[in-house]
Amino acid sequence: MSNDHRPDVFEASEDRLATIKVAGRQRRARRHVRVAAVAGVTLAVVVGAPILTAQRADRDSGAGLAAGPPAECLNSTDPACGAFRWDPAPARNQPLRATMDGAVVDGRQATVTVRWDDPDAPRADAPVVCWDDPCPPPPDPCVQSLATGPWTLPPATPGSGELRFTHAYAGAGSHRVSVVVRSHAWPERSCAPGPGDPYSDTVTLTALVMTTQP
Repeated sequence: MSNDHRPDVFEASEDRLATIKVAGRQRRARRHVRVAAVAGVTLAVVVGAPILTAQRADRDSGAGLAAGPPAECLNSTDPACGAFRWDPAPARNQPLRATMDGAVVDGRQATVTVRWDDPDAPRADAPVVCWDDPCPPPPDPCVQSLATGPWTLPPATPGSGELRFTHAYAGAGSHRVSVVVRSHAWPERSCAPGPGDPYSDTVTLTALVMTTQP
């Protein structure tokens, strides 16, 4: 007699079919998980690449700025170095203060004394002194007009002192004395670059002196 129609055999076949279907669904689920994981990694790489590139470009450009101008452009007159500028930029210029007193010795010899003080310039001189004569305007400061690129800023150093001038008049009378005082921060015996000494100031002082002897 054949076993094809036995109930226990039929039930066993159905159980095996169900097991095969469950296993198939599990394999498909695992494949979906692997695909999703790979897609996520690929997406992270694709999206992240431009961000990393942009950050690297920023770092590269920042490094170039931090390096500053080439050393050969410091205190230069080479047109390739660009427009003149102080390096670092100067602080605000503080004003020169000065006073003048006059005195007469032996009735005819006049002496004037200038006392000056500048919070950011250590030296001063008098480019013009006039004893009654028409007083010309002071000469322009000495400037290195060909200066280009960055130039070293002179230190803002305070200074003070006295300047004394003497003149013998030929006759008695009242005399007007004028003195132009100019302060300096740039080193002596050289012309300041660009627009000139950043801490220099100029003031004009006048005083009256009276002589009594011809």
